Amino acid sequence: MTTGGAAGEIVLVEDSATQAAAVSIQLEEAGFRVRHAETLKRARALLDAAPADAILLDLELPDASGLTGLDDLVASHRAIPVVVLTSEHGEELALRALARGAEDYLPKSELTLSSLRRAIHYAIERHRTRNELDRLNHQKDHLMAVVAHDLRNPLGVMRGYADFLLSGVAGELDAEQEEIVTTMRRTASYMVSLVEDLLDLGRIQAGAMELERDEIDLPALVREGIRLNAVVAQDKRIHFEIDVDDALPPMSLDRHKIRQVLDNLLSNAVKFSHPGSTVRVELDQERQTAKLTVRDEGVGIPATDLPKVFRPFERTGARPTAGERSTGLGLAIVRNIVEAHAGRIWVESEVGRGTAFTVTLPLAVA
Repeated sequence: MTTGGAAGEIVLVEDSATQAAAVSIQLEEAGFRVRHAETLKRARALLDAAPADAILLDLELPDASGLTGLDDLVASHRAIPVVVLTSEHGEELALRALARGAEDYLPKSELTLSSLRRAIHYAIERHRTRNELDRLNHQKDHLMAVVAHDLRNPLGVMRGYADFLLSGVAGELDAEQEEIVTTMRRTASYMVSLVEDLLDLGRIQAGAMELERDEIDLPALVREGIRLNAVVAQDKRIHFEIDVDDALPPMSLDRHKIRQVLDNLLSNAVKFSHPGSTVRVELDQERQTAKLTVRDEGVGIPATDLPKVFRPFERTGARPTAGERSTGLGLAIVRNIVEAHAGRIWVESEVGRGTAFTVTLPLAVA
């Protein structure tokens, strides 16, 4: 690593002695100290012996061709930024290298003192910034999970006391009191829902979401979800129209998480539907997948807002038709649950005509 007045220490991985000598001279003129490796194996040994500030990597080596060398170094020495050296016509490969973890690339035909200095300093600073952002993001996720966990129990107690008061066991409430307690319960329920969504999102972002698969009768689960949401739908005189193929075979799914997907899609359809309209739920087999579509006749989502739909905390121009509240997290969680089951989800919508969410899930686990 950097010591004294050096600009930094570079491990140059280049099998051509002539090319390596020329690049080394330029790097040293720019103030860098250079260690040279002719092969990937030698580069790993140098980095294991002493870290470096950056790696300058030729993508064509005797023991690693194309992106295999990059993949190896990114996996084994993630803390060190990599700048790749490409041939004159290697821009496509260079762009793929950036997607695989390289911080920058330089065509060998354009190597100059200034380009080397710029690329390496850029790579080091960008890598340092990215690591710092990752660290802060991890702290944020941890704090969010702790706060959400600590809020869940007292909110549940508040909701429980509101239920107790509304039951009349402690005495009948007059109309004004009942309205106050009902508002308290509704607010507590919304906050509990928000906390649960925050905890789910935290687990997803931490890569800690695990599926507890079992043989599930999906048509029965869909019908159960509709029954549960029909109570809320009745308040808005919304009718569920059902077209479910009961001949679908049992599927290996996480019952709780798929129920979460169903509840979110069905409750959203009710939330954004006009009173007196219809929500159509279709479930059938399409090739080797089960295909579920929840289609409403609601307000619709503006086309410019469709890319936001599955992002956490994003809001679209669509608004619930009866003032219902939304955490803005549900669909982000739904997408992750569906993708964890190797499925797909997408949305189609037209303002004033309604919205359709479609989910496909493989009938058999690969």
